[in-house]
Amino acid sequence: MPLPIDYLTEITSAEIRVKEDYLRRIFVANARVTNPEKGYVSAPFVNQLVDLDLQGLASDLVAHKFSNAPIDKVVMIPNSGNPLATTIAERLKKPLVPGRKGVGIPGAWNKPIVIEEESPSFTTGEKSSFVFNGVHEGDRVLLIDDVIAYSYTSGLILNEFRRNGIEVSGLAVYFAKLFQPGVQRLKDEFNIDPFYVIGIESMNEDCSVNLSPPHF
Repeated sequence: MPLPIDYLTEITSAEIRVKEDYLRRIFVANARVTNPEKGYVSAPFVNQLVDLDLQGLASDLVAHKFSNAPIDKVVMIPNSGNPLATTIAERLKKPLVPGRKGVGIPGAWNKPIVIEEESPSFTTGEKSSFVFNGVHEGDRVLLIDDVIAYSYTSGLILNEFRRNGIEVSGLAVYFAKLFQPGVQRLKDEFNIDPFYVIGIESMNEDCSVNLSPPHF
C-alpha cells in the first residue's frame, strides 16, 4: 500500500492528520467483525500478517502523543504488542523492554518480573504467564499492546508493575473496541487514560466497523 508521505521525516501537525486519515481509511476498508456476539474484530495487518508501513503510521501517532511524556522505557505486552512496541521505541528513541508469554525465562535475563494471569483470557479461555526483563523500580514506562477489549491483561500488568515501584506513564494500543468495557475500566480502576490509534465505536450488520472521531 503506497503511503501518502514519507513517515520517516520529521512529523508536523499537518502530516499527523494526513497519516491518521490514511490509516483510518485503510482500517475501515479492511477490518471485519468475525464474531458479532463476542465482538471479535479482525484487522490482519495489525497483528496477523503485519504491514510495517501501516505500523509505522500507527507508531508515528503514538510517538506524537507521548513525545513530551516522562518515559524511560517502552514495554511490549506479548505477543501481539511486540511489533508496534518495537517501532514506537524506535520513534521515541527509548530502550525497548522485552516481554514474552510462558514460564520459560532466558538464562541471560537478570531479575525478570514474572506475572501470572488470575483469570482465563477472554479470547483464548486460557491462563497465561508473562515475563519482562530490564524494567526496575523507579522506571517510567509506556505500555504497548495491539488491542483493548476488556483490559484483563493490561490491568494485570499495570498492577504488578506498580507493586514493583514502576511508574506507568501511559498505555497505547493500535485499536480499542469502545463498545466493550476495557477502556473505561482502565480509566476508572487504574487511573490510566489509554491512547488508541483507532477507536471502534460500533459494528454493522455487514460486519464492517464504525470508528470514533479522529484524535488529530
